[in-house]
Amino acid sequence: MNEEIKTPAEASESSKYILPRINTDVKHLEELKSAAIEYIQKGYAIVPMGCNQEAQNYKKPLIRWRDEGPLQTEEEVTRTFDQLGKRIFGIATVVDGYILVDFDTEDTPKLFKDLGLTPTIRTGKGWHMWYGADAVFKQNGPVDLTEFEKRDSKKYQLEVYTSKRLDIIPPSKHHSGVVYEWSVPLEDFPDLPKLPDSIAKLCEKKERNNNEYLTESVSEGRRHSVALKVAGYYARRFNGDISKFVQSTNDWNTQYCSPPLTDEEIEGVTDWISNTYSGPEGGANKTSKGKKLQSLLENDPALTLFHDQDRVGYARIIVKSKGMNVPIHSTEFKDYVRYRFFQETKETISNPQLDEFLSLCNAKAVYEHPQYSLYHRVAQMNNTFYYDLLNDLGEIVKIDENGWSIILGSEMPFLFKVGCGKEQIRPTEGGDLKGFLDLVTIGNKDEQMLYLSTLPVRLIRDVDQAIAYVYGPAGSGKSTLVKITKDLLDPSSGGISMPIHKVEDAVPLLSQSWLFANDNISKIDNELSDFFCVVATGAESSRRKHYTNGDMIVFKLKNPVYLNGVNVEAYRSDLMSRMILFKTEAFSAGDRGSGIEIQDKFQELKSALLGALFDTLSQAIRIKKELPLKTEFRMADFALWGAACAEALGYGAQNFERAIQTAMKHGAYDAIYSLSAGRALLDLLDKEGEFEGTATELLRKLKDTDDGSGWYETVATNPASLSKKLRELENSFAQLGIFIDYGKRSSTERKIIIKRVTLPDDRMTA
Repeated sequence: MNEEIKTPAEASESSKYILPRINTDVKHLEELKSAAIEYIQKGYAIVPMGCNQEAQNYKKPLIRWRDEGPLQTEEEVTRTFDQLGKRIFGIATVVDGYILVDFDTEDTPKLFKDLGLTPTIRTGKGWHMWYGADAVFKQNGPVDLTEFEKRDSKKYQLEVYTSKRLDIIPPSKHHSGVVYEWSVPLEDFPDLPKLPDSIAKLCEKKERNNNEYLTESVSEGRRHSVALKVAGYYARRFNGDISKFVQSTNDWNTQYCSPPLTDEEIEGVTDWISNTYSGPEGGANKTSKGKKLQSLLENDPALTLFHDQDRVGYARIIVKSKGMNVPIHSTEFKDYVRYRFFQETKETISNPQLDEFLSLCNAKAVYEHPQYSLYHRVAQMNNTFYYDLLNDLGEIVKIDENGWSIILGSEMPFLFKVGCGKEQIRPTEGGDLKGFLDLVTIGNKDEQMLYLSTLPVRLIRDVDQAIAYVYGPAGSGKSTLVKITKDLLDPSSGGISMPIHKVEDAVPLLSQSWLFANDNISKIDNELSDFFCVVATGAESSRRKHYTNGDMIVFKLKNPVYLNGVNVEAYRSDLMSRMILFKTEAFSAGDRGSGIEIQDKFQELKSALLGALFDTLSQAIRIKKELPLKTEFRMADFALWGAACAEALGYGAQNFERAIQTAMKHGAYDAIYSLSAGRALLDLLDKEGEFEGTATELLRKLKDTDDGSGWYETVATNPASLSKKLRELENSFAQLGIFIDYGKRSSTERKIIIKRVTLPDDRMTA
């Protein structure tokens, strides 16, 4: 992600160039930290510096040093470097106890013959020289070098500071790529030399000139330095009234600058004066709340803007040492900004002002800041998987073929987003995932294997996710099984949801968590059936924002789904082909308390089970690479990962494929028997073996198969209705080796051919 650093000239040639915000040079970071501690030991306070995206330089303070003070102890340095991590590109000290002379051009020092030797820093384009403090001498800003410029037509820049200034010190990195270094070491001077008289006189001359600069014409080369003086003058004159001193500075710029500075340049000057001006009694300036909010955005070290893969504006905020990625237009971020504004100013902010600020933040996040892909609970980068524990420490589990480990969220800061997920227990090593079977009321051994082997697959974001449908009689522990599965994989507020009846009820739940679990399904109509199909394989859903006519919110959905009900309510073959059925058995008489016991036992085992889940996935990563298998299951990647997990658990990949084929057939029978047309067709084929004819002839034959039960009346009302029902069951019939061909057409009619085809017993082959 880190781009090669270019020189300012190179950067200006390409408007697309953006300085990297992350320092990937580990050695440089260590040097910065060590140097900061050494400066602290010598009595110099430290401020960490990072990237200012707007100004395109590495001169942005990463802590609020004016309000809370700079770092002054080794402990503070260590803690701050750990918190800010790779955002640090440099360190600065506060000008205090010495005079800083900043030569911004290489030629400027040649104007003075009495500079002598003094501690000197080589910067990106000039030098910083340090001289001894003088209590009488007061100077903060540019020095007027007009007389030298008039003499030889060169441009010179010189600034002298005695206070209220950050001095960037070695081994910081300049945005041009140059690293600051001591050309004359600080260690060589136990006492700093006196400021040269030639520079001191120039500063005094400035004071004697009084306010002449307010009415003199200013050409290129001097406009910025004079603009700072003019803005400072008007800030003092109007006692910090920002609207008055900004207007006066703009008027001066229009009248006396040739050519005038741009609006952006004047705004930068007035903003700097606004943020540094102190009133006659040292009080804060009367900056508007909007400006204060903007300053908060730019200078808050705990705030980083960016946008996600859907171009939604996000902010990374740090609260109690925990980093969180929250949408800018969210209650969480609004509350954070409101709290930080009060914390810094002791003032409140109105909703209109706050909304305007959030809109600005969102625009900056989308158009000026980087893009990062964000996920709920699980993320994947090739064959490395990440699982968000959502705990107060911000910890993440990293899983690869070598095992799993817990890392700090600061190592992967732009990976997960806040939703309705709850904190997950910390995993422990040494567990056995098969211990989960002690909590399962699924009776069939093959179904137990399928359920257990597919649990780790639910952590793989890039594969289609087969729907797990748990069914069985009342009191068989269906809800308990789905609850503990949800709790193991993705605990969230509310746990498993009440039965959904409309698609719009499910979309918000799916967009705020990873795994969706729904209890006591009683009906799956055509709309819900289609919806669950696309959730299993991936889709987008959109809805209009409240109180708008055109703006839409788009939800991208592809999630694991667990459903349960007394009966199998699904029948359409497209849904059944994406579903695996698991039948639970009722508790023995007098043993109804087992549901509570299962929950208690699960909580005891949960930490070890979670660790075992990660162990299984880690082993499956290695196994899948060497697994020369194919599958007939519609969701091939899901089945192959499940086979690899089954191999890791000791069941064997071949047994997994056999079991999933059996489950597919059971699902096909359930789908077919859910419609009387399906049952009637199976009876017909049992008697006659095959059929060839029109839909009208088929309907007549199916009704003739009635055995006296009377259900044949519901087979279909007409031939067209029968054709529609058979198409809905076509995939389910195919699972049983029954194929329907609608392709034989004459000039007056279409013939249907239905026949059985013998399928191989084992479809998973090397």
